[in-house]
Amino acid sequence: MHIEQNRINQPLTELEKQHLLQCDECQEQQQLLTQLTNSAAALELVTPPPQSWQAIKASMNQPKVSQPVGLSIAPNINPSAVKKPYWHNVTAIAATVMLTMFGYLMWNNFQLQNQLEQVLQVNQTLEQQLDQKDVPGIYQTDLLLQVRGIEQALDKAKSKAQKLALLKQRQQLISDMVDAQKGAQDAFSI
Repeated sequence: MHIEQNRINQPLTELEKQHLLQCDECQEQQQLLTQLTNSAAALELVTPPPQSWQAIKASMNQPKVSQPVGLSIAPNINPSAVKKPYWHNVTAIAATVMLTMFGYLMWNNFQLQNQLEQVLQVNQTLEQQLDQKDVPGIYQTDLLLQVRGIEQALDKAKSKAQKLALLKQRQQLISDMVDAQKGAQDAFSI
């Protein structure tokens, strides 16, 4: 249970306060919401000059005339002489690039998470097959030790790429163990 985001300026319940103490994500969101509320409270309201209100009222009383896009309402300003600041375009391009990169990173993270889950499911299936044998052989014991070493390295791994590589090594070792188990049925012991 996470705290609902649409509850601005409402006091938190006891259950929500307890959750907030344990959940880092909700703590961060609550802190951001508090900062936003404080920033909004610190803003100074600017009242436009009376001439602006008079111009708005006058333009509302005039009949509407369709103008080509880009022409100014003021009759004494030449539309071709008005230049838009170049930073508007730069800002729009930067925002587009940021949103595109954010979307790509989110999609990439989602794909990697799916791959990790698939590898984990395959490994769990292989482990279940290994658990069906009662007594492991020397070769299987050595492979199990290698799997445990990889699991310890997996706990210490920081990046997803390292984790994925370790999970693939672990999968290969478990596959070798299954193959060894199948071969053990055909072997004779003295």
